[in-house]
Amino acid sequence: MTLPAGSPDPLDQQIEQALSEGWTIIPQVGHGTCDNALIRVHGGLIDLATVPTIGYSTVVRLLGGPLPGQPREVGYQQWRHHVPTQIAVAWALTHPTDDRTLADWNLRSRS
Repeated sequence: MTLPAGSPDPLDQQIEQALSEGWTIIPQVGHGTCDNALIRVHGGLIDLATVPTIGYSTVVRLLGGPLPGQPREVGYQQWRHHVPTQIAVAWALTHPTDDRTLADWNLRSRS
């Protein structure tokens, strides 16, 4: 979603809500780009949802994470989905315990 300069982002309010509900926003540096991502650490799991300004969001759940002496280890990836950013942010606001909403969206979009 590309917005005209100076126009309000329709996801701002939802992202602010996610932040107030325990998510954190971090920069995700890619190949020549930098997008924000929402991240939540809970019960040994790490959920991460990129919030790109253009294209689809990548939503990933990792089991575990960096260990002492192994700061670049990211943990075992349980699942990964590519969905519209609006779907990823809405998913984050549901206090998700699984990826059912994301998987359902992917199935519907392929039909």
